[in-house]
Amino acid sequence: MERSYLSATLIETKNADKNIELLLNGLDRKGDCAKQLIQSFEEMGLRVVQEKYGLDTLYQFHPKADYDIRLLFGYNHMLAAEDMGKLSRRIDGLIYLESPLENPKINWFQDYQIPLFKLSRDSNYGQAVELSDIQDFLLTVAQRSEAISETYVAKFEAAPPEKRRHHFLGILSWET
Repeated sequence: MERSYLSATLIETKNADKNIELLLNGLDRKGDCAKQLIQSFEEMGLRVVQEKYGLDTLYQFHPKADYDIRLLFGYNHMLAAEDMGKLSRRIDGLIYLESPLENPKINWFQDYQIPLFKLSRDSNYGQAVELSDIQDFLLTVAQRSEAISETYVAKFEAAPPEKRRHHFLGILSWET
């Protein structure tokens, strides 16, 4: 699952580093579903690091040991539209728990073409997650990270238009 080597001459980017970083949205790190996912990754021979999601810790990360997959546990309220550009440059895939009304923030990840893996609520209550589904998802994440350069989405990253100043008889002025 190692995607490439680290070089002293190349800048480390999402598609150049050898580790996969996955955001797990809506899952409790100590819950059964998360434990099953981690066990599945370990059965594949992958070394896993777990931590709480935060934009600052996403970029300022100094692991104590080598790892293959970094799992970041977060919730919808931690995601903001203004952070999506930065988040999309580091996150390789999103694993999220289904909800009766799908969260519109999931569309943000689709706009950036980040692979998604939806877990059913049933798997959170004792049923095992299919190992073949996880393997397919990880292969998709690895292929996408190797083949696609960083995606730019204007609605998240474009600068707001400049405000225009209007005048009326030199007395009144306003911005639009």
